[in-house]
Amino acid sequence: MRVENKVVIITGAGSGIGKETALLFAKEGAKVVVADVNDKAGEETAEEIRKNGSEAFFAHLDVSNREQSKQVVQDTLERFYKIDILINNAGIIQDALISKMTEDQWDKVISIDLKGPFNCIQAVVEAMTTHGTGEIINVSSIVGLYGNVGQLIIPQQKPD
Repeated sequence: MRVENKVVIITGAGSGIGKETALLFAKEGAKVVVADVNDKAGEETAEEIRKNGSEAFFAHLDVSNREQSKQVVQDTLERFYKIDILINNAGIIQDALISKMTEDQWDKVISIDLKGPFNCIQAVVEAMTTHGTGEIINVSSIVGLYGNVGQLIIPQQKPD
């Protein structure tokens, strides 16, 4: 098993792809930090992992908050002594045509979808470097390639 005894932090692990990723990593022997802004969903995911015999704990995390990102890393190191993998999975969608999107909607998407991974990577990189291990996986939507109506899209120009 490639991830046996590896310590992985997964953001947005309370539901959806993040939850399924957390369950799979745990099944493969990883120690999982279920990081999510939704306390109930995050706790449920961590509990499901523990019921299946693997190690996990829930950590409240709003990825747009730099201090919370640092705290999750600190809590992980206190419990598992290292961090092998960070999976930046947390993300949101604020569907709106650009002409109707509010600045608050824009700021929220940028804060979570772009600043969030930056915060988490910056928080974890020193621990990974110190321990000489580390993989960072940034999850993105297929919409980044193909787009959906109401999700800000800038068409790519074809080369001449």
